[in-house]
Amino acid sequence: MVAAVLGLVGFLISLYLWLWKVGLLGALVCGDGGCEVVQLSEYAELLGIPVAFFGMLAYLVLLALSLLACNLAGRSDVSPPWVSCSSPPSAWSTAPISPIWRRR
Repeated sequence: MVAAVLGLVGFLISLYLWLWKVGLLGALVCGDGGCEVVQLSEYAELLGIPVAFFGMLAYLVLLALSLLACNLAGRSDVSPPWVSCSSPPSAWSTAPISPIWRRR
């Protein structure tokens, strides 16, 4: 589920930067104003397309794949054992503390 949240956050940030680049938003609101310097540089476009658009597509794919993995995680017939979209197994939180780590 962490990948889905990161995918959504990345998508929204990329969407914001892309909308600014195509002129649908006013001033950029970020830290010290370095975003505008980067967005106006020669490296802000690739083949005439804003790099933020490529980032938006990549994060959208990450979001879709992570949501698909979470959807399939509940099905034991198709889910690999390392895919987990819920909280950690209860054994992790109830495992006894090793004597080495106990305070005396």
